[in-house]
Amino acid sequence: MIPAKLQGRRYKTGFMLSMNPELKGPPLFAGPVGVSFNILLRLDGMDTPTPQVTNALALPPMAGFNEPVHVPAADPAKDGWLVFIMDQQTGDNQFIHETWVVDAGNIGAGPVAKVHIPTRLRPQVHGWWVPQAQLDMLA
Repeated sequence: MIPAKLQGRRYKTGFMLSMNPELKGPPLFAGPVGVSFNILLRLDGMDTPTPQVTNALALPPMAGFNEPVHVPAADPAKDGWLVFIMDQQTGDNQFIHETWVVDAGNIGAGPVAKVHIPTRLRPQVHGWWVPQAQLDMLA
């Protein structure tokens, strides 16, 4: 995924969910491909023939990412934020669900904020961030 303002334009940086080949334990079984994505990658050089993974955030076994959304930073010199749901299975039918906020410029540092979701969610694949002003126009 890329920031919404860059849709249809050349961009240098993108973010991708994938499967961690170094995971030491079972993946979280869910989602349209049967298992959840468990590593978030930052790709730089997307405007070149050889983009490179420059940063990553891996989850432990039995955890998965849902599609992140990009939230622009107030400071245009910053990369903004990635917001997504993280699911982790802790028992037979027990899960932790949290909304994570990650600095898009340093995803490997992990979340800068976590919000616990106190109810059971179903696997969620896609997400989209919408400014409050746009939501207010619909009311």
